[in-house]
Amino acid sequence: MSDNICLEERIIKDWRKWLAVGNSFELEKKRSLMWIWPTESELQKFGSLLETHKVKHILSIGCGNGLFERIIQECLVSGIEVDRAWWESKYAVKSFIELNYFDDFNKDEISLDKYLQKCCNLKSWNFALMFCYFNNRAAFYNYIEMYKGNILLIIGPKNGVRIFTEPLPLEPHFLDTHHWELKTTLSIGKDDIIALYVRALTS
Repeated sequence: MSDNICLEERIIKDWRKWLAVGNSFELEKKRSLMWIWPTESELQKFGSLLETHKVKHILSIGCGNGLFERIIQECLVSGIEVDRAWWESKYAVKSFIELNYFDDFNKDEISLDKYLQKCCNLKSWNFALMFCYFNNRAAFYNYIEMYKGNILLIIGPKNGVRIFTEPLPLEPHFLDTHHWELKTTLSIGKDDIIALYVRALTS
C-alpha cells in the first residue's frame, strides 16, 4: 500500500486530528498540503453553509492535491488542474481526489461548458464552482464564462493580509457581463475567508 493511500485513509478516519495536527506544521509544510486549515467548528459551519444553499457537489478549480476537498464530507467534490506531468510526477504531493486535467480537453470532442459537467459526471449545472487560493485572473474569467450554475465559492486571504490571489474573495472584480452577488462569508482563522456568491437575477 502506497504512503499516499495510507495517508488518505488516516485523514478520512481521523480528519479531526489532522485539522488539529496541521497547526503544528511549519508554514511551508502546511501550505504544501492545504492552503487553509479550518478548525472543526469552522468546517462544520462550512458544511451548514453548503446545506443552506443546497450544495451537494463542488467542482474545485486548481485544487492542487485535493486535501481540503477530501476533508469536505458534506458533498461530493471533483477537481480540475493543469499540468498532468507535474501532478503525476514523483515531486508532487499525490492528489487525495480524482483529478481532471484541462490539458486533456479536446474542443473537437466536447464544448467548454459541457467539459465542466463532464468533470462532475453530471448533465446538469447542479454543482458549485470553487476557487481556493487561485492565482490566474484570465483563467478565472474563462471558467466563469463557461459555468452556467448558480453558486460560486472563492477561498483566499482576507483583505489586508499580505497574500495576494487572483481573484481575491471579497474583491473578485467580475466583468460587467458577470452577474454575481455576494451572499455570505465565513472566516477561517485570522487570515482566510470563504466568500459565497450567487448568480444575480438580471432583467
